[in-house]
Amino acid sequence: MKKVCLSWALSLIFFFSAEATIRNVSIFDFGFNPASITVSEGDTVKWTNTGSSTHTSTSDDGFWSSPFLGAGATYQRQFDSSGTFPYHCVPHPSMMGTVQVDPTDVKDELSATLPKGYELFQNHPNPFNANTVISYRLPFPASVTLTVFNILGQVVRTYNLGQQSAGLHSTVWDGTSESGIQVGTGIYLYKLKAGEFVQVRRMALLK
Repeated sequence: MKKVCLSWALSLIFFFSAEATIRNVSIFDFGFNPASITVSEGDTVKWTNTGSSTHTSTSDDGFWSSPFLGAGATYQRQFDSSGTFPYHCVPHPSMMGTVQVDPTDVKDELSATLPKGYELFQNHPNPFNANTVISYRLPFPASVTLTVFNILGQVVRTYNLGQQSAGLHSTVWDGTSESGIQVGTGIYLYKLKAGEFVQVRRMALLK
């Protein structure tokens, strides 16, 4: 019985390892190539600096941050959750990229896939001066949290919206922090977490 269980476990490890792949992004001439890449849950993205300047791969919401990468240096990260993850280079903020992670479609009783239909929409108006509306769609009821970050990945405002029904929903951000202080002009990120789904978008506040 133990041999059967061990064989079954090893087969699962081999199966899921075979499904996961490494996707490459090169950093050259002050840009990420490709700037936008789509991968599946469990895949790994590998950044390689093929230029001479020092760069980083740093997610806008602080989810990951590579060390400073000199010429020829690499950094890689595995993505286990679906969603959209924008990132940038710390020394050169105009360098921006996006990793889109799609749910893995594995037809196996041991695998779990996220239902399609979750979506975080672009806020409107954008750029905005006072208030902006953040809308999103849920295909199923889910516990929802909406978080606003600054470009350094620091939390500015968190909305714990609780359990919400399937359908379209909206939240208004008035440009204030948790303590009610008006924040300054700049680029901000907003992240939707609904169950296991995560998506991040950018918005601009102009005073």
